[in-house]
Amino acid sequence: MSDTSETPEPLSYELQREERIKRNRARLAALRQQSKRAVLPVHPKTRPYLHTCAAEAPWLPGGILASHSQGMCTQLPGSLTDDQLLQSYSLDTCTGLLAAGGKNGRVAVFAVQEGVLGEDCRPLLSGRLHRSWVSDVSLLPCASNLAPHEAPGLFTASNDGSVALWDLNRTSGGQPVRIADAGIHPGGIFSMHVLDADVVTSGKDGAVALTRLRPDGTLQLDQQHADLHAGVAKCARWRDSATVASCGNDRCIKLLDARTAELQASQTIAEAHSAAVNRLQWHPGQAHLLLSAANDSEMHLWDLRAATKPLHTMSGHIQGRCSKIYQPVFIWGGAAIATGGQGLHSLSVFDTDTGRLLSQEGMDGDLAAAHTPEAVQATPPNVKLLINGEFRESQASQWVDVTNPATQEVISRIPETTAAEFDEAIQSAADAFLSWKRTPVSTRARVMFKLQQLIRENMDDLAYNVSIEQGKTLADGKGDVFRGQEVVEFACNIASEMKGEFVEHVSTGMDTYSLRQPLGVCAGICPFNFPAMVPLWMYPLAVAAGNTFVLKPSEKDPGASMLLAELTMEAGLPRGVLNIVHGTNDTVNRICDHPDIKAVSFVGSTPAGRHVYERAARNGKRVQANAGAKNHAVILPDAHPEATTAALTGASMGAAGQRCMAISAAVFVGGMGQWETSLREHAQRLKLGPGTQAGVDVGPLISPESKARVERLIASAEQQGAKILLDGRSPSVPGYEAGNFVGPTIIAGVKPHMDCYTEEIFGPVLVCLEAETLDEAIAIVNSNPNGNGTALFTKSGPAARHFQSEVQVGMVGINVPIPVPLPFFSFTGWRGSFFGDLHMYGKAGVDFFTQPKTVTANWRDQDDSPGKRAPGLEGVGSSTPK
Repeated sequence: MSDTSETPEPLSYELQREERIKRNRARLAALRQQSKRAVLPVHPKTRPYLHTCAAEAPWLPGGILASHSQGMCTQLPGSLTDDQLLQSYSLDTCTGLLAAGGKNGRVAVFAVQEGVLGEDCRPLLSGRLHRSWVSDVSLLPCASNLAPHEAPGLFTASNDGSVALWDLNRTSGGQPVRIADAGIHPGGIFSMHVLDADVVTSGKDGAVALTRLRPDGTLQLDQQHADLHAGVAKCARWRDSATVASCGNDRCIKLLDARTAELQASQTIAEAHSAAVNRLQWHPGQAHLLLSAANDSEMHLWDLRAATKPLHTMSGHIQGRCSKIYQPVFIWGGAAIATGGQGLHSLSVFDTDTGRLLSQEGMDGDLAAAHTPEAVQATPPNVKLLINGEFRESQASQWVDVTNPATQEVISRIPETTAAEFDEAIQSAADAFLSWKRTPVSTRARVMFKLQQLIRENMDDLAYNVSIEQGKTLADGKGDVFRGQEVVEFACNIASEMKGEFVEHVSTGMDTYSLRQPLGVCAGICPFNFPAMVPLWMYPLAVAAGNTFVLKPSEKDPGASMLLAELTMEAGLPRGVLNIVHGTNDTVNRICDHPDIKAVSFVGSTPAGRHVYERAARNGKRVQANAGAKNHAVILPDAHPEATTAALTGASMGAAGQRCMAISAAVFVGGMGQWETSLREHAQRLKLGPGTQAGVDVGPLISPESKARVERLIASAEQQGAKILLDGRSPSVPGYEAGNFVGPTIIAGVKPHMDCYTEEIFGPVLVCLEAETLDEAIAIVNSNPNGNGTALFTKSGPAARHFQSEVQVGMVGINVPIPVPLPFFSFTGWRGSFFGDLHMYGKAGVDFFTQPKTVTANWRDQDDSPGKRAPGLEGVGSSTPK
């Protein structure tokens, strides 16, 4: 936003701060007593991480929070008598009424008296008002332009793209009567805000639209800005009849002038957050104050008179794999801010004056004493299991911390799944297989179509989770998700991939044909380095082919798998088809040993891959195990200088070198001399820092142990006679001194016997060797025990053909540094980089998850009576037609 030349007036909330804080604490004490009377039972099926807003799920799973004009907050369950309201996405209140909208287009309206739901918590009205989930509801009591209707109206907005107005005083079939509706956003509506019957909406198409209720009772689209936000427009909120604020996945906040013929952005706050901005709220008493909430787990309070940076940044509320804050709300006349959040069943209250966290409400229903952010972080959330369609708390006695590699902060804990829980997950998958294998292949494909759509819509959220748990930059995190999404897109074509073969008349009256049928229960064991991509390489293709699946995410970064599982369930996958267990060695061994598991997919280190392959194969299972690598780039003297240097730098340092297809060794034919300076200069320009920070090129390594291993191998190279051209050990990253950072490193003069060459470094380190000829370089590549990927940089076609023919590596790039095939091919590692015979995704992936069945059929055209034809065939084959 452009700065203002005027000095802002002193803000009223900057005065008498301590007095306000004391008053807020007194209100919290009163709220503690009120909440005990307002707590109501919660449906046991409630899913554990809802799209939590300040009007929803504060300290009870599935609950909702209503703020009243009297300044009190009351807990109300988001689902009472209707299972379809287990996920309440939106809520609004007016005098004596509370409306909630949720999953599957359901809306319920309750009577509220003195903070308590009437009629034993039963809704006054309940029904499915839309074809898809209800993103927002707004009660409109007795508006003059609703005449002759005297009763309150209810506006609803939905993911089906429409806005509707309902008369709550008239019902038909137990549902309110629709007064008017309008299709606004074809891709779906994310938010709606109503001011005097004027409706502003934001949509998945990136647009913000203004719709007005006309005197004749119809809704008419009045203004629309079609490209206001890149990607999804998450929220639009009226300040007054002239001004609208909007935000979106592009991390921007824009102020719009609603008086113009078309909505236009008058001011912009670029990069308002480090992730998608979900919600905006105007301060009820000070029109220049705007609150924003985002997927970076932070809320910002902006003074729009001089919004070069936030007035306050409020954090410490949510820690863990789900870091989204959706719908905060000002309470107590704007003196405080209450928020829930996805992944943590608690309500936090912040002081508006200072941004200080005042208190956090726990699931026990009592407001705790005021907590510091440090105290909140001391109790990270537990990652759930997914068994038979339910996300549930494990009964494990042992837990493993999940840490942010940039800070060492514990952000969640995963359980060592118990033997009983593991067996239950396998049984759930086995039971689901009986019906899932008979589900039409077109139905299974439609689930994949919906899943890829949901992944696209939630790309920013998934990438941010990858960044905070694994350490990747946000750009690398999006790449992680996107390469997995491509396999989901391939799975959409599963019907064509499942086709068999047919030969007619293999003998007299006899045909032979083949079928591809699913195996049964399959399992996947995932690595830490691609927490979104690798799970998507595994289970979508398996379940699309008719199998059921048990997934074990990496214990270091399970969050992406859990978010993907949530999206997969939303896409329509039935209960039990996908299950998730957690753990380390014991869980891996159970997967290898359980007799009901028919196939195991694995990605990880070579020792672990060999163990899984040998143990699972010994138990009669199919195994595909992608293991370690030492990927070489061979550079000929004629290679393009700038393009080759940039490719080598990105392929070796990107994702902090933690890629199984990273170029970790470069072989320079004819010597390295001409490349040394430019390579070092390129690498020096890379910025080191936390992945969520803008402009960062190289994030942290996954763990302190990984950092220690990488630095040990750099030191060993120096001790064994190599030359350190660029040393990334012990870098300075201000504010992140505890992070697992190793900077870009280049080692020259490396020989094949050195530890830095024989071991997989898995860090931002490029080791450089020299060869006299191309054949000598090929011999170096072929003598390495691994065979995942390799690349040649040259302008010579004959040299390229010779290289691709003679090199003993499964994936070859010609002037392509990381030649990972697209999903209509397969990921084809060789030698020590792969154990098994059927590779991941592509046609080989379909073959891995299915088994061929060959049928030979002989249908006689006569029954057992000599000379008698089968019914209907009397004239078939006769010389005289009948």
